Amino acid sequence: MTEFDKSKYNEAFIDEAKEQINEMNRLLMLAEKEKADDETLNELFRLIHTLKGTSAILDHNEISEISHLMEDILDKVRNKEMEYDQEMIDVLFESVDRLESMVEQVGTGDEQINSEDILLKLGNLLSQKEKKELEQVDKGQFLSAMEVVSKASDDQYLALRRSLNNKEEIYLISLALDDKCKLVEGRIFQIMRDLKEAGNLVLTYPGMESLERGETRSFQIIYNSKKGEEKIEDMIYQTPEVKSTIFEKIEPDHLNGSKNRGEEKASPSLNVGETIRVNVNILDNLLNLVGESMINNIQINQMAKDLKHKGLVSALKTSNMLTEELQHYVLQVRMVPVDNIFRRFPRMVRDMAKESGKEIQFITEGGDIEIDRGLLDEIGDSLVHLIRNSVDHGIETIEKRKKSGKEPTGSIKLTAHSEHSYIIIEITDDGRGIDVEDITNTAIKANIASEKEISEMGLDDQMALIFKPGLSTAEKVTKVSGRGVGLDVVNNKINSLGGSISIDTEVGKGTKMTIKLPPTMAIIKALLVEIDEERYAIPLENIVETVRIPLEEIHAVSGTSMFKLREEVLPIFFLTEEFRGRKEDNGHDLSAVIVGMDTKAGLVVDGFIGQQEIVVKSIGGELRRSKYFSGATILGDGSVAMIIDVGAFT
Repeated sequence: MTEFDKSKYNEAFIDEAKEQINEMNRLLMLAEKEKADDETLNELFRLIHTLKGTSAILDHNEISEISHLMEDILDKVRNKEMEYDQEMIDVLFESVDRLESMVEQVGTGDEQINSEDILLKLGNLLSQKEKKELEQVDKGQFLSAMEVVSKASDDQYLALRRSLNNKEEIYLISLALDDKCKLVEGRIFQIMRDLKEAGNLVLTYPGMESLERGETRSFQIIYNSKKGEEKIEDMIYQTPEVKSTIFEKIEPDHLNGSKNRGEEKASPSLNVGETIRVNVNILDNLLNLVGESMINNIQINQMAKDLKHKGLVSALKTSNMLTEELQHYVLQVRMVPVDNIFRRFPRMVRDMAKESGKEIQFITEGGDIEIDRGLLDEIGDSLVHLIRNSVDHGIETIEKRKKSGKEPTGSIKLTAHSEHSYIIIEITDDGRGIDVEDITNTAIKANIASEKEISEMGLDDQMALIFKPGLSTAEKVTKVSGRGVGLDVVNNKINSLGGSISIDTEVGKGTKMTIKLPPTMAIIKALLVEIDEERYAIPLENIVETVRIPLEEIHAVSGTSMFKLREEVLPIFFLTEEFRGRKEDNGHDLSAVIVGMDTKAGLVVDGFIGQQEIVVKSIGGELRRSKYFSGATILGDGSVAMIIDVGAFT
């Protein structure tokens, strides 16, 4: 028999284990804040039990050992044998941290983290009371073969019938573990693991769920293997503390006494679930291929129009519809709830607050808002920086909050919502706020800007100095702040994704950091316009209407061009002047696109070309820093058109 290669399952194990550990942290937080109820403890127990089993199967033994002791502790708590107190909570949190580190190392193949200290702490907790004795079923009470067969499900019964029809050897194995066996579920797990590798385990009595909990020392198995009775028995006795085994062959007569089963109508259903795991790199490649296919279609469409070939134009319409639908589903597959990353932060805030002696209530909202997986991975570290700053710089100590008339418990709120096609993530705290004078003074001392330069800046530009490298207003260096590293990294990362970050703060009241993220690469509908003999694209979803504006209706108000559209006064921007630095006086009515996001504005263009589906491509360097563009696209003739970021004008 070929040796079972377990390493190929490590990637799936790591993904699942990380999800389980995140959920363990959430449940431990819940149990710490409120008295642990049965539902919370049962769910926590289930997660740890699952991690224990999968890690043992893949020979990650230290992960399995830690999980096993955590499981034993929670079982005692559930059975009211141990008190769920702060000492236990701290040890369980520390154990979860160790599990997380070990799971990370599974991916590198370097499992070198020592677990002796945490095993000792867990063992000390367990030793506070003797382990509860498990109920033992007398071996004389084993069921007969016919009775065990009667417990089989329809699928199991059909499997038995097929095996007997194929003249295969099927055994009823009755097992009993030693009365002194303390790790009953562990021994049962070892037996089941070895048997599954050497044959086919058809059913167990009691059921597998009961056996996995270690509720009995005596159980029965219907088992199919080509090894033969002696070799199977030798294999079972390799597991310590097996007291006795009884073998009996299953015969066709044993099936006759079973409850009436219908004839085999169909093969047993193999339920593999409704979801699968796909490597995100495969999705990236698939999305890129869809985008390239769309660009190719646009170019072929242009050729078909030039050739005036009606049949080709008609066929391409169908092709475009299929490509658009394919792109929609690919994007849907990539979308994940932001809660996938939000749920990491409650534990982080809890630990930081405890270390700094602060009381902080951490609230998350909008976790069901969906975002592209690639984008979510990119912003994770940025959110860590911002939340750490809120804890360390924002929220005051209990004493300072009381002196300023605030509640002793500070509040940090992490929220997400969608706005047009953008994702907005906000981190809000009710802490000390940011004093812009501190920012400017620090910038001068750090030679980031001169007094003259700062005096010529507006308030927003002065506040933006906080994103400059090397600027820190921390009173002291801590583990998480005060080294002038953080906000500049955040700003660079958000900008590199085509997004923006802004600050709204009031001294003594608090601070709100707002991250605005554009859509990732996608196919969108856009209006193509001409500006200074160049073509540009404006996303259709940001366009309110197109208008003609008489030149005499445009007036300067405080240095800003304005015009009245019906009953609404709007600012107007001449894009030739914005992009090229010159203003053309056409002496006639102007073509303008009225766009809207937070507010409305008019964008003056030289002409309208028409609507078109475009593929959004990311941009970098100087183009991104210009603030006017959110991306680029390739047109049907192969030329590049910039996509105008409406947010720069509204």
